Amino acid sequence: PASIEKIACPVLGIFGANDRTLPSRSILAFEKSCKEAGKTVEIHVIENAGQAFMNNTQPRYFAAEASEVAWEHITVFLDGLLQ
Repeated sequence: PASIEKIACPVLGIFGANDRTLPSRSILAFEKSCKEAGKTVEIHVIENAGQAFMNNTQPRYFAAEASEVAWEHITVFLDGLLQ
């Protein structure tokens, strides 16, 4: 909670549903804590994606379709902030 209080900007979190390094319960807990603290937070969990799914230099992890979905979320998020 103390770390969340320090957040001074909107947060966009994009995670792969199959990422074994970050449990979904942790993602949901972070989102809930941010909202309870009055922070602007937008969380997306992308299906058929694991850890580092947007890293196109790592074929083992890269998921092209999931990455496209993530980029759409990023673009919409930033467009909303910059208007």
